[in-house]
Amino acid sequence: MDEKPVLVAREGQLVGQRWTIENDEFVIGRGSDCQIILPERQVSRHHVKILHEDGR
Repeated sequence: MDEKPVLVAREGQLVGQRWTIENDEFVIGRGSDCQIILPERQVSRHHVKILHEDGR
């Protein structure tokens, strides 16, 4: 059985929260279509994209 990767917040307002990377693409930013929404002006709508390909 393949385990899915997990992202854990280590600092800030979301500290301790965990998100399972379910899809091949996981986006963090302030856009409403992001998996993690950070409503901060200094964060882009699509600030970072995590890609999961071929089990890596």
